[in-house]
Parts: sequence; C-alpha cells; structure tokens
Amino acid sequence: MTGSRPETGGGGRYGGGTVAALLRWVVSPVVSVGAVGAYPTWLLGGASALEAEGVAGAIVLAAMLASGLVISVLLRASLATAMMGVLALGMARMIVCLLAAIAAYWWTELPLRSLALWMGGFYGVALAGETTWLYRTMKRLWPAKAPQPSAGNARKS
Repeated sequence: MTGSRPETGGGGRYGGGTVAALLRWVVSPVVSVGAVGAYPTWLLGGASALEAEGVAGAIVLAAMLASGLVISVLLRASLATAMMGVLALGMARMIVCLLAAIAAYWWTELPLRSLALWMGGFYGVALAGETTWLYRTMKRLWPAKAPQPSAGNARKS
C-alpha cells in the first residue's frame, strides 16, 4: 500500500523517528551555536544579553522538541499524515516561538535586540537540524521507488 509504513522500518520508542536522532540533529547544533556565540554576546551586550540568549535558546528548543516528538509519533501512521503534521506544526511552532519571545520580553527586562537576534538564529539552526532529521527518517522509513512507466506515459524514441 502506498504511503503505509513498512514492517521493516525503524521504530523508536515514540514512533517512526527516533528521539535520539531528533536530539542529535536539533539540540547539538543549537547548543553549539549558543556556546560559540556566548562570549561575543557577553562582550557586546553584557549579562542581560547573555540572559536573552539563554531564554531564546530555551524557547526554541522547547518548541522544536515538542513538535519533533509529535512528528515522530505521526511518522508511525503514514507518510501523508506525517507531511500534514509537519505543515501544521511548522506554523504552530513559529507562532508559539513568536508569542513566547514577546511574553519573555514583556515580563522581563531582556534587551529586545539580543532576544530577537538569538531567536532568529536559534530557530534557523534548529529548523535546519529538524529538517535534516525528518528527511533522513522519512528516507529510511519510506525508501523511494522508481516510477514504472506505463503504456500511456512511456517515452517514445
């Protein structure tokens, strides 16, 4: 059946995509970028800018990991379900990150520029990592099959 999960596909405790791979592809790059950028952030903006970096990292990681876990569960159902979930969760995740950043700025005295820059940077890095994880997981679960030409669409030479 097209789009159904093969019996030999990998599992993972929470669904089709493994949580360990999700952590490897999302958390590691975000923590690495944050560690590399911590000293320049402290030099340019002081302790409050460093706090803004930490808050931005926590917001992005929480949103990415939550949506990744849901996607991981959806991968167990079918390719179509997983893809619809990716689209819906992508928009929801972006809105949640934006609202959480606004709330953090409103309730604290974090510098807006540092918070906004780090939110964008962390979100971009985490999105690239999650996309890589999702691509590799889907490729493993649903290997591509070459389309078979039919009589109607056969190439004429």
